[in-house]
Amino acid sequence: LGQQLHAAQRIAAIGRLDIVMVPIDGTYTMSLDGVSDITKRLRASVVLPMHRFATPLEEFMRLIGQQFQIDQRSERTLKISRDTLPGTPTVIILDGV
Repeated sequence: LGQQLHAAQRIAAIGRLDIVMVPIDGTYTMSLDGVSDITKRLRASVVLPMHRFATPLEEFMRLIGQQFQIDQRSERTLKISRDTLPGTPTVIILDGV
């Protein structure tokens, strides 16, 4: 949070990520378009949206587009391991987000 990741070398320096938690409420973080762009460029296995106060979840999912599977769950917690990472990039939306 609070770091600009627009430069390709900064994103490359991060490397491949298994799980990324992304703030989707552009009020105090970054614009929703910016979050969508960075999320697509990082190509993590799992994206967990967080910090959603005013932004409609549907708007975030629309901006993510066809790049990610959407897995909406009724649980409020997530237990995940390297063995249970999804095979395709997936946005996991937990209850309460």
